Amino acid sequence: IISNGLRTVAIVTLDAIATDADFVAAVHRKAAAQGVTVAHDDLMVCSSHSHSSLGAVTKRMFWALAAADLYVDRVFQEATDKAARALVEAHRSMAPAVIGIGRETITTVTRNRRHADSPDLLPDSIDPELLVVRVDRPGANGAPVATVWNIPIHGTHFGTDNLEFSADIMGTLFYRTFFGNQLQLGDLSMGSTIATMMFIIIL
Repeated sequence: IISNGLRTVAIVTLDAIATDADFVAAVHRKAAAQGVTVAHDDLMVCSSHSHSSLGAVTKRMFWALAAADLYVDRVFQEATDKAARALVEAHRSMAPAVIGIGRETITTVTRNRRHADSPDLLPDSIDPELLVVRVDRPGANGAPVATVWNIPIHGTHFGTDNLEFSADIMGTLFYRTFFGNQLQLGDLSMGSTIATMMFIIIL
């Protein structure tokens, strides 16, 4: 959560294949009931698009059948409860901070997976720009508080034969950003590790 004194905004990211408007509304309603003052229009809930993680949270039939499994209210309520709880904790722990923004061009981490379907596309027909926002405590030795990054990538490593929970590539990068390089890319234990520790990244 970030505020400049006039406006307060929040970004929540989930280890999930996608997020719909009903999910966002439920998170906002539950967080607001516990004192979070972020307006609905200033709350962004984003999903990592892991194919091996949270599902069963939408009533939209096409999405449920194609990607996310049929809706299960118990799963929806628990997931939105945890997202709201993370917002509450972030709201209560707000303190002065400084923000840095950076960008880099990276051409070696992704490819256009649709190039075989179109004569107008090549494997390197991609948007190579990496954007990073980092929030630190003030001072010369300020501790990092949060990092949000964005790069166009279909960040899925495992195929349809994987039946284990995983945060996949995005979760691996998250873990390495905050905890070092102990685990390897795509490690199946990654999902359970960060799901129990930090189900949601808050900015």
